[in-house]
Formats: sequence, C-alpha cells, structure tokens
Amino acid sequence: ELWKTYQLLNLCALQKLDEIMTTAGIRYWISAGTLLGAIRHQGLIPHDDDLDIECLEEDIDKIAKLPLEGVYEGFQCGGTWEGFPVRKLKFKGEIHVDVFPRRLSLVTVDGEDQNKPACPSLERKNFPSRHEIFPLERYAFCNVQVW
Repeated sequence: ELWKTYQLLNLCALQKLDEIMTTAGIRYWISAGTLLGAIRHQGLIPHDDDLDIECLEEDIDKIAKLPLEGVYEGFQCGGTWEGFPVRKLKFKGEIHVDVFPRRLSLVTVDGEDQNKPACPSLERKNFPSRHEIFPLERYAFCNVQVW
C-alpha cells in the first residue's frame, strides 16, 4: 500500500511538471525507466522509485526558474549517469525527477553528429536519437498526457 501511494505521488508530480513545462513551452520527453514503464506496463515500472525525463540543454535554465512553489524543493546538479550529466528536480515528499539535458543536434541513427559527442556509441546505446524523439507526440501515461 505504501509503495502504491509513493507511485501515485510520482504520477501527480509528473502531471504537475507536464502542465507547467508545457505551459512554459519547454520541450521534454519521458525517458529511461519511465519510458520503459510507459511501453511495457502502460505506467510506472512496479519497482521504479523515480521519474526520468530528457530535455534540451538550452532549456535547463528555464526549468530552474519554473514556478513550482508549494510542491517544489529545488533543482540541482545530480552528477552523472553513465558519464552523462543529470539534474535532479526535487519535489516535497522525497519525489524526484532525473532530468537528462540533451544537445539539440542529438545523435543521429547512424552516429553522425555535427557536434561530435565524446562517445557517440555510448550515447546511442543509452539515449534515443533525434529521429526517435522528434516530432514530439503526446502519450497517455496512467491517465497523464506526457511527451
């Protein structure tokens, strides 16, 4: 029961985040375990304890300034995951969203990238290409519409 409540709070955070980011014109998309759960479970992975999104690097400062008073505790650097930077968007109650900033160019399917990522094969393995992301489309995720 407690875990179901925790996951419900995750969904509420995702819904609030979607409303605010969409209104602010910030492009984001679910990724990693959140995307896997959306496809495999039509919702959260039963044992997953966080939410994962990607956004464009150029929108990181906008996210830091989002008006999330009342539910938001902070936006901070979360270190790295597999060598890629990650930020943490913390909500009250131990809920957090891992935010992975991505370059606008993103790696293409064949690995060609005008900005030459440090390790295109690792990026291609861990993150979708721009052809897999754009154009963004809305997706029903446990009755929450997400990108």
